[in-house]
Amino acid sequence: MKEFYRLSFQNKLSLEEAWQELEMAGLELAYGEEEDDKVILYLYLNSSEEICSYSWIDTYEKTTLSPIDWEAQWASHGLDFHDGAVHVSFEAYGKEAKSIMLKPGPGFGDLSHPTTHLVLRLMARFINGQSIVDIGSGSGVLSLAAIAMGASFAYGIDIDPAAIEHAVQNAAFNQMDASCHFCLPGDFQFNSLDAPLIVMNMISSEQQVAWESLPILHALPGLRLVSGIRQEEREAYMNQVKSWGWTLKEEIEQDGWLGFCFTSAS
Repeated sequence: MKEFYRLSFQNKLSLEEAWQELEMAGLELAYGEEEDDKVILYLYLNSSEEICSYSWIDTYEKTTLSPIDWEAQWASHGLDFHDGAVHVSFEAYGKEAKSIMLKPGPGFGDLSHPTTHLVLRLMARFINGQSIVDIGSGSGVLSLAAIAMGASFAYGIDIDPAAIEHAVQNAAFNQMDASCHFCLPGDFQFNSLDAPLIVMNMISSEQQVAWESLPILHALPGLRLVSGIRQEEREAYMNQVKSWGWTLKEEIEQDGWLGFCFTSAS
């Protein structure tokens, strides 16, 4: 069973750099903060041995999960945060659509990470009235953006019940709750005859686990829009998706992260 850890290090390494390095290693991060000349990260570990190889970590210790001030977290890191919410406008992605707002909470997706922008750029081009399946839906940002961009319905899937609750709240906040459904992987059902647009914004190891947990989607043809892959991981990732029967249609980049549009004829 995983336990909660607090680790700290000198801010010669930024919070974003440390987060990316640990995330690429497949570790489960909760949140981070900066205190004077220190950076603090909170994450879940099977054992402290998972972080012993990182020489830049000064201290680490087991701790308890205290209540998180999500509004302070989102205000510090979220893009265009004001009036208690992140505001998402779609003009920068080349799409005329009604803006959405995201309340702070535990779901990933406050627009602070380049991968979210990569998927939004792809969605602006490839959404054409179809439904969307958002694997790893987090705060619901991609599901709600899809509805704003013209998707007929959004199915959001996440393994974290707290993130699902957060996404449900954001859907209601944007008066989109009738057009969205958020659930755990084991509760997901898709009975439409139309091929959905499938999106995944997570690192490759998480994508592999998530995709293999949803065999109901494997035989569906259509587009897959994904991000969460660093440039140096590209070759290994291409081998992974080739085994899924995906063919590359388009590739974009931002700040060393890659976004892809794949097709699948399955």
